[in-house]
Amino acid sequence: MSQESSGEYFSPATANLIAETLDSRPSLPMTWLETRIYPELYESLSGYMNRVDLLYMLSELRRSFLTGFTSTTPENLHKVCARCRLCEGVKSPAETPVWHIVDPDSTIVVANPTVRDQYKDFLISNLKSVGLKSDRIMLTYMTRCPIYSADIQDEHIVNCVPYLHSEMQACNPKAILVLGSKCWGAITGDTVHKISEIEKSLTWFGLYPMIPGMSLAWYARNSRGESDTRFADLLSVAYNFLYSETTDKQ
Repeated sequence: MSQESSGEYFSPATANLIAETLDSRPSLPMTWLETRIYPELYESLSGYMNRVDLLYMLSELRRSFLTGFTSTTPENLHKVCARCRLCEGVKSPAETPVWHIVDPDSTIVVANPTVRDQYKDFLISNLKSVGLKSDRIMLTYMTRCPIYSADIQDEHIVNCVPYLHSEMQACNPKAILVLGSKCWGAITGDTVHKISEIEKSLTWFGLYPMIPGMSLAWYARNSRGESDTRFADLLSVAYNFLYSETTDKQ
């Protein structure tokens, strides 16, 4: 490289552009989304293995893989989360997930503990109707301090979602059921799709298979009593994915 071209390469304008690019980091850690190896493995092996064995194998591979990135245990993470005081004006302490919080088959994500409290009977009734049991499910939240969904601000999400990402890595669920557009956007970064367009679809994001749905409040408000066909159908997608012996290709 000539001295002249070298000087052009290291011009102040170029150096500033590089510096600005390096400083443009995402506000949330999304590196676990940056691989296609898991959906490729799932598609490639689904013709040779039944789904239960395949998901178990992928879960163990994921656990081994993530060990190199984090040594966080669910118990330690939840203790740290419970002590969080990042959001100003939020007086209630952060709440930890409920039900099977260490090694769940699936994780259900709702916006806030207040949603759980308001629609708990509706949720449990529909879980039971499709055969999903609390001893294999973790119910967790996008934001942890009890705030009504309408009052959740961007700063609350920014402060809370790193806990959710760490929780996914520590608890290693085989599938994640995400309820509501805010939860979906916070976890995946996808703010383009309407949930109604992708509802009940199996969507791989990096290491994790996810199933998007409308918010728990939406299903409850549009249902008749404590049972709802549309919500039950969504839960059935998760149940069949987790526990059906055969894959879609068999």
